[in-house]
Amino acid sequence: HRWMPFLSVDRTKSVWLRSRIDGGWQAYFVPQQAQAFDPPRLRQPALDPQVLKVARSFQAECSRRGARLVLTFVPSPVGHREQGEALARELGVPFVAPETLGLESYDGSHLTAESASRFTVEFLEGLRGVIADEGAR
Repeated sequence: HRWMPFLSVDRTKSVWLRSRIDGGWQAYFVPQQAQAFDPPRLRQPALDPQVLKVARSFQAECSRRGARLVLTFVPSPVGHREQGEALARELGVPFVAPETLGLESYDGSHLTAESASRFTVEFLEGLRGVIADEGAR
């Protein structure tokens, strides 16, 4: 705010950063402005054929290296879990993405630290189950 104090009415609630890539300005809001959200739903997620082609190529490379592919979805106010689920089904790989209730975003895209921590705990529990299943094979 030393350089652009006019960009924020309340200097305690946001920080403006300039992209080194395209010069655009982006406001980053502090956690006190967190807002709860419910991720939007898609009825029939469409998979882009090019995305599927790249995903299959990536999966083949993982297999070549002896790795297993697991897909996830980190909730956000603008993301669509159903696309990740559809891609995992198409590839025949596990999908680990808990539907954690009461998540909050501080900027309309990213989770607050508290929400990210809660999601991570549930994600790791789900991933532990996938790893245990894999070890039982």
